[in-house]
Amino acid sequence: MGKINIISKIQGTGIYKSEGEKWNYFMKISDADFIENEQSIRIVTSDGTEMIAEKSHIHAKNMNFITYRINLDFGGGLQILLSKFKNEKNAYELKGFYEESFRIKFQGDSGYIDPKLNDPKFNPEFSKKQFLSNQELPILFQGLIKNLFTRPEKGYLVFESVNRGGNLYFDKNYYQELKSSINEKYLLGKFSESNAKSEWMNLMFKINSAEDIVNPDTEKFEIYPVSK
Repeated sequence: MGKINIISKIQGTGIYKSEGEKWNYFMKISDADFIENEQSIRIVTSDGTEMIAEKSHIHAKNMNFITYRINLDFGGGLQILLSKFKNEKNAYELKGFYEESFRIKFQGDSGYIDPKLNDPKFNPEFSKKQFLSNQELPILFQGLIKNLFTRPEKGYLVFESVNRGGNLYFDKNYYQELKSSINEKYLLGKFSESNAKSEWMNLMFKINSAEDIVNPDTEKFEIYPVSK
């Protein structure tokens, strides 16, 4: 168990500004205990308020940090994010879901060393991007959940929600694996056996025509839900 040292804080802007009772609620962490283990990260204030990030609830993961979701009872229910930085010793950031939301960066030394933080196996290189509409996304989801196509490891396919659909960002190696598995099903005639042949064909075209990208900022993106 350790104490928290606040490094920086902003209240957010516009409708995402944290103020009044809500801001005071988050600022309780300045006098809180910091507890971390293999399963969770806990912030426990002097009045017993708890903010618990279950490590199974990963929201995002990239080369700089891992972000976990926290569900709070405050205000009838509130979901916030807790990021754990990889290259800054004992550095964390508590924040809202949107870029304009509040951010509180702090240090918390619980004495726990997380072996997952510098996992040498985790090294995504996002090289492809494709937009799928709200009609196309369920087709990809179905193909992955049924293991028709190669599923990604957590953090190798991330999702950005946009109007009427979403942008998918693919790790370089995973993109090739997914593309090959979709094309293989096509060559085996699996699409023709389905009542949704045109939808599968369209998905194959969209994946094959994904655009090239270099070093996208994936901080606010989510890990695609059908990840291993």
